[in-house]
Formats: sequence, structure tokens, C-alpha cells
Amino acid sequence: MSHRRIWFAAVAALAVLPAISHAQVTLNYQYFKVRNSAVNPDFKRGIDGGIVTGIVQAALGPDGLPVYTGLTGHPSLPVTQVNGANEIQWWTPGADILADGTGTITGPLTFNSGFFPTGESSNANWFRTAIFTGSVDMASGGTLSFNLGSDDDAWLFIDGMLVGDDGGIKGAASIPFTTTSLSAGTHNLALFFADRHEVESALTFDPHFAVTATPEPGSIGLLATGLLGLGAAFRRKRAR
Repeated sequence: MSHRRIWFAAVAALAVLPAISHAQVTLNYQYFKVRNSAVNPDFKRGIDGGIVTGIVQAALGPDGLPVYTGLTGHPSLPVTQVNGANEIQWWTPGADILADGTGTITGPLTFNSGFFPTGESSNANWFRTAIFTGSVDMASGGTLSFNLGSDDDAWLFIDGMLVGDDGGIKGAASIPFTTTSLSAGTHNLALFFADRHEVESALTFDPHFAVTATPEPGSIGLLATGLLGLGAAFRRKRAR
């Protein structure tokens, strides 16, 4: 068979393959704005220039927030804004960290640039942090794959366990992740994001599986209750 015939045969074979489409994704979001000043010392830190893994522990803390490991030796570290359980407080409202809206978003997250707080065209005055939550229904056990990229920190947890570690102050570069094997049934997903430097802000999350939004929280308190539930569920599962 000639090279031309082989080429046409290959094209014909590709033509009958099903089109690859993005999975259906719907997530709840909770946005925050962090004041760009010395009152938030974990922000406006040095640039790492690449992913820094190991900033957070493998499991969420008792309040359902990422737990700082104590890692140092990078320009963006150490993390100092933590509570008594070493949970990072970048998503906890206070005098200089404000709630900035809740809602649902559909489709893969594609904030390639300019992911700034509401009404801001830069992060000169405020930095954005965010939590995205949802659930994954698996008809049978197996692994899940997704792409994640962030400027700056992003951590994805499923059932309270870290499955995507994209920490550090850096430019966004989407990279692939695959979870360990998960059982059949419903699994809770929580994605934490933080922009911590004045050069851009971006987040991309493209799961190769369907995600459904959990009931939308009516207040920050309800969201905190939900995150507490994630932490409690994980602790019960680990104790068995």
C-alpha cells in the first residue's frame, strides 16, 4: 500500500472516532478579597518561579481548611497566617479578608488571566482567594484525571485528601494529575485557590469527569459548616 493510501486510511479511521468533549462541570464558589498590605504577611512574598509541593498536609484540618506543613526554604514561605491547628486562614473573613461573593459556575475553570476581586482590574489593592466545591458520582471504582494550573497556589482535595498539589508563587501552567483509586459512590471535591503576588492572577481546572454543585451556601457560616463536615467525614473514615 502506498504512503498516500495509508494516510487516507488513517484519516478515515479518525473520522469515525467519537468527538472528545469536556465533562459536565458545575461548582459552587466562594470568593474572598485579601487586603494588599502588611496586615496579610503571607501575600506579596517572593516569587518561587515554579510549583512548590508540600506546603499543605495530605488531609484537610478540623475546620475543613488546608493545613500548613511548616515547609520553608522557598521565597513564598513560611506561611504565618494560620490558626491553632495550623490551618491556613486565607479564606477566613476578618477585618482585612472580606467575602467577595458566592454562586455557581459551569464548565471547566478557565481564568487564564485577570482573576482579580470584584471591581478590581489588578491586584494592587486586593488579592483574590477562592474555594470551589462540588461532588463526583462514580458508578464504579477507579481513578480520576484532571488538569490544574494556577497563579499562584491551588490545592484540590477529594474526600478531604490532597489529590492535586499546585502550590507556590508562580505563573500558571496547566499540568495533569491522576488520583489514587477511589471507591464507587459519591465523593466530595474542594478546590482552594490563592493569588499571593502582584503579577497577574489565574486559575485553570479541567476535570475529565463530571462534577455537580452541592447545595449553594446561603452564607459564609453555612459554607464553613460544610467544610467542617468534610473534615469530620474524613476523620470518621480514617478512624475505621
